[in-house]
Amino acid sequence: MLVVVLLGLIAYSNALLNEFVWDDVSSVQFNKFITNPRYVPAAFKSEFHYFGRGQGNFYRPFLTLSFMLDYAFWKLNPIGYHLTNVLMHIGVALLIFLLVKNVIGGRAAPLVTSVLFVAHPIYTQAVTYVSGRGDMLTCLFMLASFLLYWHISQPPVGKRPVKPNPRQNLYVIGAALFFMAALLSKETAIIYPFLVLAAFLVFRERRNRQARITVVSLFICLIIYVWLRTTALKFGVAQPVPPFEKRLPLALQAFATYIRLLFVPVGLHMERTIDRVAPVAVVFTLACLIGACVFIVKLRKARPGLTFALLWFLIAWIPISGLYPLNAPIAEHWLYFPSMGFLALLAGGCDEAMVRWSGRLSVKSARGVFTGIFAVVLLCFIALTIRRNGDWRDNLTLYTKTLEKAPNSARVHYNLGVIYDERGENEKALREFMETLRLDPSNMYVRLDLAAMFAQMGALKETVRLYKEAISLSPNDPEIVEAYVNLGRIYYDSGNRDEAIRLWQKALQLKPDIQIVRRWLAEAGAGS
Repeated sequence: MLVVVLLGLIAYSNALLNEFVWDDVSSVQFNKFITNPRYVPAAFKSEFHYFGRGQGNFYRPFLTLSFMLDYAFWKLNPIGYHLTNVLMHIGVALLIFLLVKNVIGGRAAPLVTSVLFVAHPIYTQAVTYVSGRGDMLTCLFMLASFLLYWHISQPPVGKRPVKPNPRQNLYVIGAALFFMAALLSKETAIIYPFLVLAAFLVFRERRNRQARITVVSLFICLIIYVWLRTTALKFGVAQPVPPFEKRLPLALQAFATYIRLLFVPVGLHMERTIDRVAPVAVVFTLACLIGACVFIVKLRKARPGLTFALLWFLIAWIPISGLYPLNAPIAEHWLYFPSMGFLALLAGGCDEAMVRWSGRLSVKSARGVFTGIFAVVLLCFIALTIRRNGDWRDNLTLYTKTLEKAPNSARVHYNLGVIYDERGENEKALREFMETLRLDPSNMYVRLDLAAMFAQMGALKETVRLYKEAISLSPNDPEIVEAYVNLGRIYYDSGNRDEAIRLWQKALQLKPDIQIVRRWLAEAGAGS
C-alpha cells in the first residue's frame, strides 16, 4: 500500500502546479456556494452549476461540499484543490487494493491492480482536472460501501451457525449511507446496487440475512433517489436524443476505443467524438460481449472472483456506453469506475497464468517474466501521466494541446479565442472566433465577441450585422442583452432614436436591473 501511495505522488507531482481550467471557472472560481458555510442548505437544493453556467441537470451537493472545504483552507489557490484530487485518487487506489485482496485474492493481483490504477494516464482527466473530482469522490464512497457489504456477507466458519452481531446492523446502515453519499457526489453511482446484486449472485456462500438486507436497502435508496431526481430535484429540460438504432453503432465503436485506451493510452484529449463507425470495431465489441457472456456462464462457479471483476466492468460500462442518451458519445473520465473491474480482471488473470507457467518454468523464471513486463508497462504509464499532466497546465496550454488532437472542436476554438482576447492578442482571437463561426454557424456567443471586436476596430457595419444575427438566433435569451444594449447605442448615435428605444426596452424586459439603459432611455425622452 505504501508503494501505491508513493507511485501516485510521483505520477501526479507536477499536477500540483497547474491552474484552474475549463469548467473550474463555474465549479470553483464563480461558485458562490463554496465561499461560506451558510450556503450549505442551498447547495442541496440547487443545480451544481447554479452560480456558473446556470444550466444542466447535475445534482452533486457533496462535490460542492468538498470544494467548500478546500476553499476554507486554500481560498482560490489551485494547489490545494489539486492536492485534494491527488490524495483522493490515491485513496481510491488503496480501497481497490483492499477490495481485490478480499474479493479476488491472489499473490500479485491486489498490488498490480492498484498500482496500474494509480499510475494509468487515462485518469488524468478526472485527477488533474479539478472539476473531474466527482468521479473520485463517488468511487471513494462506493468502494467503502462495498467493503462494508463484503464484511457483512462473511460466510459461516465450518458448521457452526453465525451468532447475531448487533454491529452488523451498523455495517448495513453504513453501507447504505455511503451509497447515498456517492449518489450526492455524482449521478453515475446509480449503478452501484446492481454491482452489489452481482456480488450477491456470484458468491453464493455469502448470501446471509444481512447481505440480503443490504441489497434491499440499497435498491430502496436508489428508488427514492430516482423519484426525487425526476420530481423535486429535476433541474434540466430533456433534450432531443437520436434514436436507439443510431446510438447503438456509436456505443459499439466507443467500447472498442475504451479498450484501446486502457491498453495503449496515447493521444488523450477532452474533445473525443466518433466521426465514423469502423466495422472492425463493431465486430470486436460484439466478440468481446459474447465472449464475456460465455465466460460468465461457464466459469462463474470455478472462478467467481474473475467473474465478478468482469461483471463489474460490464455493469459499470452500461451507463457510459451511449445506449442510454448522454451528452457525448465518449469521454475518457467516464472510464474511471468501470476500468477498476477491467484492471482487476486483467491482474487476476495474469496472476493465475503466472501460477500455471510456474509449473512449466521455474517459479523464479515465471515471476521474472511477469515482473519485467509489468515494470516496463508501469514506467511507461507513469511517464505518460506526467506528460499528460502538463497539458492541463493552464487554459492556453490545454486548448492548444486539445486542438492538436481535435482540430474541428468549435467550443475549444471559441475558448482559445476568449483566452487570446483576454491577453490582448486580437489577431489570434479573431482567427479563433472566425474558425468557431465556420464550425458552428449557430453559435450566438461567438457573434457577440466578434461584434465587440469589430466595434473596437470601428467596423460598425460588421458589428451591426453580427448583433442582429445573434438576436435572431435567440431573441429572448437573457445572455443576448448585450446585443440589444450595444446595438441600441449604435442606432442612437447614428440618429435612429426609435429603433434604439425599442432595443433598450427589450433589454430591460430580459434584465430589468440595467441602470445605464434606464438612464439612456431617460436621455432619449422615453419611459423605461
